[in-house]
Amino acid sequence: MKKAAEYRTQARKSLLGRYGNIVLARLLGFLMIFVTAIVLVVMVSYTLTYILAASGRRFGGGIPFGVMLMSIIIALLMVIMVVTEVLLQGGTLKMAYKAFRGQDIRLGDMFYGFKGKTPWHILGISFVIGLIQVIFMIPYFVCYMRVRLEMDTTATGIALVVLSWLLFIVVSIILSLFWGLALYVMIDCPDLGTFACLKASAKLTKRRRWKLFCFHLSFIGWHILGQLSFGIGTLWIMPYIECSTFGFYQDLKAEKEQLGIKWRPDPAGKNPAGAS
Repeated sequence: MKKAAEYRTQARKSLLGRYGNIVLARLLGFLMIFVTAIVLVVMVSYTLTYILAASGRRFGGGIPFGVMLMSIIIALLMVIMVVTEVLLQGGTLKMAYKAFRGQDIRLGDMFYGFKGKTPWHILGISFVIGLIQVIFMIPYFVCYMRVRLEMDTTATGIALVVLSWLLFIVVSIILSLFWGLALYVMIDCPDLGTFACLKASAKLTKRRRWKLFCFHLSFIGWHILGQLSFGIGTLWIMPYIECSTFGFYQDLKAEKEQLGIKWRPDPAGKNPAGAS
C-alpha cells in the first residue's frame, strides 16, 4: 500500500485536463437542487396560503386543509431532493472513476446514478448506512431535547449529551471503515447488488482499516478549506478526494487478489474477482 501523499499525487495527475466537466457537473447539480428547492417551496407556500385564506376548508381534527396539503407536498419535495442529490453524487463518483482510469469524461456522466438498476443500488447502500446512523443519533436527540426542555444544566445532563454525541461519531467512523468503499465497489462492479457491495467493502478493508482511517484523516485540511470557502472549494476538492480514494481502493483489490482472497460474491455466470 502506498502513502496517502502518493494517492493524492496520482489523483492530481489523473484529474489533469479532466477537471472541467467534473466541476461543472457538481455546480449544475448543486444549482438544480438549490434553485428547485427555493422556487418550489416558495411557490407551494404562497399558493397554499392563498387557498387556505380563500377557502377556509378544514381537514379532520380542525387542521386547515391547506396546511395539511402544504405539509405533505413539502415533505415529498424534500424526499425527492434528497434522492436526487444522492443519485447525482453517484454520477460525480462515476466521473471521478473515469478520471482515475484515464477515460474521457462527459457531462452526461453526472446522470449515471439514474440509469438502469444503479439508482436502487446507490439508494440501498445510502439507506442502510443512513438508517444505522439515524438509530444511533436517537440517544443524542433524546438527551439534547431533555436538556433543552427541562433546562437540565447539571453535569450529568451535559455529560449524557456529550457521550451520546461521541457514540454517534464513533459509530459513523466505524461504518465508514467497514462500508465506506461500498459505493466505490458499486461503481467498479455494477453487477453487484446493495448488500454484496457492503460485504465486499468490509472484506476489502479488513486488516487495512487503520490505514484507511489515516488515509481519510490526511484530507481533514482539505475539508476545512472547502468549508472556509463557503463550499465553493469542494467543487474541486471532492473530485480530488474521490479520485485519490479510487487509487486506495484499487490497491486494496490488488492486494487481496495477490493473496488469493475472495473479496466479492460471484456475479451470475462469472468467476469472482480475487478468487484463487
